[in-house]
Amino acid sequence: MATQAAESVDRPAPPTGDAVPAIALRGITKRFPGVLANDDITLDFRRGEIHVLLGENGAGKSTLIAMLAGMQQPDAGEIRVNGRRVRIGSPRESLNLGIGTVFQHVLLVPSLTALENLMLGGAPWRRLDRPAAMARFRELGRLLGVDIDPHVPVGRLSLGEQQQVEIMRALWRGEDVLLLDEPTSMLTPQGVEHLANVMRRLRDKGLAVIFITHKLREAYAVGDCISVLRLGRLVGQLDKVRLSAMGEDQVTEEVIKLMFGTRHGHRHDAETLLGRGVRRRRGVVIDRQQPPVLCVRGVSTAARSGERGLRDVSFDLWPGEILGIAGVDGNGQKHLAELLAGQRAAASGRILVGGADVTPDGVVERRRRGVRYISDERLGEG
Repeated sequence: MATQAAESVDRPAPPTGDAVPAIALRGITKRFPGVLANDDITLDFRRGEIHVLLGENGAGKSTLIAMLAGMQQPDAGEIRVNGRRVRIGSPRESLNLGIGTVFQHVLLVPSLTALENLMLGGAPWRRLDRPAAMARFRELGRLLGVDIDPHVPVGRLSLGEQQQVEIMRALWRGEDVLLLDEPTSMLTPQGVEHLANVMRRLRDKGLAVIFITHKLREAYAVGDCISVLRLGRLVGQLDKVRLSAMGEDQVTEEVIKLMFGTRHGHRHDAETLLGRGVRRRRGVVIDRQQPPVLCVRGVSTAARSGERGLRDVSFDLWPGEILGIAGVDGNGQKHLAELLAGQRAAASGRILVGGADVTPDGVVERRRRGVRYISDERLGEG
């Protein structure tokens, strides 16, 4: 195992000017049985830009990225990297071409440390160079503005921190292009804002950033250019000049028109796109004369290196009430959720469900008493 940062790869040299795009797609078509996933798509992705691919689920965004990542090959058309026509036959070939990909779900090894995850995949005959790997880790940390302990197992990190490690992995060998496939789907609002800042930092360093989403507000907030896909086709584009001259309402109207047209039900779809589909309910009178259904009294949890535990947390929850827990990702929310579900033991304090002390009980007994837990890590834990 060796540090990938030290490897020499044969990739097309970037041109000195910006006339030649980092990646150029020409007539890309991809078919699956019964589905035309991408239909004659022509696009340019340039350095120093955040290019947003926007579209509903099933619009063909992820298929397009899978071809750039080397996981699928087009049935027709061509891909050019720095002006040279290429065939991306595998993920390793994609990396060798300077393309790093961050997928929607975390693909790290939970039992390995952050540094060890980044060092995976090097040439087996090269000697392990941990000092060089540490230097690269610190360099990327400064570039991204993140502070992660390189020696903590990834499984102990929050989802936001794991995604930061994923981005570091995608940039480990000095990649020129970063693909982000719906990376905000499991992040908190604070995590989304931090990711936006990371993308801007990378853009300002001259990388070409391709950001895939189906959320218009995210696209408007970070995009220098927005391309809209619908049913596998490129139906419109707001380039850098046009987008900079438009306000948010104008962009919203234009994109909704491109995405939904006059199709029946487009208003409901547009509300989902804009995040307006959930409306605050009318005020509900909570009967606090009856006992609370959940009581948490002075609970604390033990935290290992890289984790943030709980300290003296107390609250009550009554029937018919929704209690929101807010905070920057990685500040104890996961400890609290696992503690309430019975997956994590309390170091001190008490938990009562329906008046019964369930502090020493595990998951099975909590479930018998009506406690259910939906994890934020839906692929691995859920």
